[in-house]
Amino acid sequence: MARSSWLAAQDQFTSQAEKALSLIEIRLPASEALLRTLAEAARSGGPAAVNRLEAKLPQTHPQLVSLVKRDTDASWGDESLRVAEAASEAGRGAVLTHWGASGRYTLVLGAEPLSLAATFDLRASIPWADWPMARDQHPMRLSVELDRQALVLQEGWRVNLVPGHMDFSISRPIAAPWTPAFRFEARQSYDLEDLPWSKILNLALGAALLLLALRAFLRLRHDQERAAELLQIGNTGRLNSLAELASVLAHELRAPLGTALDAIRDSQGKLAGPVIRPVDALASNMLAEEEISHAVNVVERLHQVTQRPDVVLELQPINLNRALAHALDVLQPELDRLHVTPHLSGKEVDVLAQPQAVQQIAYHLVMNALQALESTPPPGRQLMLRIEADGQVGRLSVQDNGPGIPYEALARVREPFFTTRADGLGLGLSVCDRLATDMGGTITVYNRNEGGAEFNLNLKLADPR
Repeated sequence: MARSSWLAAQDQFTSQAEKALSLIEIRLPASEALLRTLAEAARSGGPAAVNRLEAKLPQTHPQLVSLVKRDTDASWGDESLRVAEAASEAGRGAVLTHWGASGRYTLVLGAEPLSLAATFDLRASIPWADWPMARDQHPMRLSVELDRQALVLQEGWRVNLVPGHMDFSISRPIAAPWTPAFRFEARQSYDLEDLPWSKILNLALGAALLLLALRAFLRLRHDQERAAELLQIGNTGRLNSLAELASVLAHELRAPLGTALDAIRDSQGKLAGPVIRPVDALASNMLAEEEISHAVNVVERLHQVTQRPDVVLELQPINLNRALAHALDVLQPELDRLHVTPHLSGKEVDVLAQPQAVQQIAYHLVMNALQALESTPPPGRQLMLRIEADGQVGRLSVQDNGPGIPYEALARVREPFFTTRADGLGLGLSVCDRLATDMGGTITVYNRNEGGAEFNLNLKLADPR
């Protein structure tokens, strides 16, 4: 928009300056034409014919100031006129002399029998009624120059003393039949204040509002995606926890209930004698057998529904850094709530894994560290994340400076239902450990010497070197 405004102003400047120049050039040749007409009248009709024409000149040529005639026997009395006459005779044309800043100039035409010297007023020769601009209100400066003397036709109120790269200027010789020739000069300044600031500001404001709206839309969509990811991770975690719970319950209840069923059957056989009322004993045993069998069937069905099939996960090359970045993005609200800024280090590492499983493990390990940091005052909370390659293993290390894990609990943190938190279920790390094992990896847990805990996810490198 600024360039368009500058180009439009330049076009207007050029157009107006060209019109002014054409008005000057139209009238200037009439000065020499007048001298040639008088010289021709002198040759054909003598001095009397020249006198008759001269009497009419003030009405027909208002730009004529004075006329001096020299016949063959007289002298000019002015050396400059004599030199100009000689030059005119040599070049057979009028010669300009006596130019000054007042705007008056003298043309000398050497001819037989009468040489002429006419003084003209350049200002008076310009048709001001056709001038393309208001001279006293326009910013353009216009002048006619010769030999470093300038006649200012229009002062202009926007002309820098030192022209800048944004200013406009024109410098051209004025087409005239005599020598030397006048030079037309036009100049106008273009400053920053000439730019269409209102339009520019409106456009900038509109663009800013559009960008803010787009940013708000993208932020909203990102938050929605993050919420969906959290919901998916939560649902996956709950399903895995339920599967682990059902597996543990099936394992714990199948053996005692089966033993109880065998005992009742044994009692049924012993109570079948005539000493005890066999009908009652038999009915009780049959009822117990029916209920226990029903319980065993329920537990078996629950185990069959919830147990994970022995299917090898389809592994593929996964960028461990992107998986961690995804988990951090999902947990950004929690990081903001706890005023924790993760410290990331290491390099790009690709491992063989299952994408959703790696994301869930990374999410759980970072979430465990954040929960541990809740007991640390905000200014001192530290979360260190490192990704590295060690031999044929890619490792994600999650470290915090929380209270750490009690020594007696360190060996049991992977056990189902074991937790050091009052509100914990104790299945998260157990599920993550099983997922890591299914991918051919491991999870290791340590207490740091500096304080806090360190959890490491170790997986096979996708391209070991």
